[in-house]
Amino acid sequence: MRLAAVVAAAALAIAATTGARASEPFYAGKTVRVVIPADAGGVYGLYAQVVGPHLRRHMPGHPDIVPQYMPGGGGITAANHLANVAPTDGTVLAMPHDSLVLYQMLRPDNVKYDARRFNWIGTIGGLASTISVWHTSSVKSVEDATKARAILGATGRGSYMYMVPRLMNVLLGTQFEMVTGYKGVAEIDIAMERGEVQGRGGSWLSWKSTRPDWMQGNKVVHLVQIGHRKAADLPDVPLLVDLGRTEEERQMYRFVSSIGVIGRGLVLPAGVPAERVALWRDALTRTIADPVFLADAKARLIDVEPILGAEVEWAIAEVLATPQPVVERLRSLIGS
Repeated sequence: MRLAAVVAAAALAIAATTGARASEPFYAGKTVRVVIPADAGGVYGLYAQVVGPHLRRHMPGHPDIVPQYMPGGGGITAANHLANVAPTDGTVLAMPHDSLVLYQMLRPDNVKYDARRFNWIGTIGGLASTISVWHTSSVKSVEDATKARAILGATGRGSYMYMVPRLMNVLLGTQFEMVTGYKGVAEIDIAMERGEVQGRGGSWLSWKSTRPDWMQGNKVVHLVQIGHRKAADLPDVPLLVDLGRTEEERQMYRFVSSIGVIGRGLVLPAGVPAERVALWRDALTRTIADPVFLADAKARLIDVEPILGAEVEWAIAEVLATPQPVVERLRSLIGS
């Protein structure tokens, strides 16, 4: 009888422990990695550092959220890792490069992912990017750029800071001259100050966060913005897609403007259980509405212009549905 009582008590204890564990959130006690397609210290890392602690508060189980920096291939290395190597249990996310879709269509030989298969959690900041010139340049508008030359610095021919001006040259008759080979925007900025080049492309957030003195001193003039929609504080700078004169031109402009809808967002690999995808989407929705997070973001000079995961997925599907003849013409025009 004593043995039976001991066994029964043990069974009850095991059952209670098992039941308690079953009721615990999946993410309790876990560490979640966020793959960042760049080195530490950039805008991608800044967004991850700011949003991570607040997202943790709103995620059931409150997992630790840590960045994993994975630069290479303009973000392709990180995206390929997410699609083919990362576990699909929901413990690895990524903040994908904003040119993710462009590369899938224009550089397919290097791409081992399909952006449509990722589970998009949402975009924290749907970033607008700009083509901007130093204040001493005679070019002050897109129209001016059709009449006078402006030399722009760029990292490489595969970057949007090369592709967009090149496309504008062909379609609009602008006279941008691109000088490639710079290691990053900091190096181009030095070249602008020295007068070696007159401008560059860059995210609006990057301009504001890394060059606030330039913004306050009106040191640069923004000619056009590239994105899903206009930045709230750039109401008078034309949106690239609005410059299209034909449907084909607008399709090409929408294509290169996909960087805006991806912005600085979060994504899970294909195969993650739907209920965990829903948890992340709900946590991000709560985070971007949290006054504590919004105050932190404002203090750290990051823009919060959220786009829900379903809208991101729709916009990406639309871009990837661009007719192949248009993509081929775009490839030939920008020399990618």
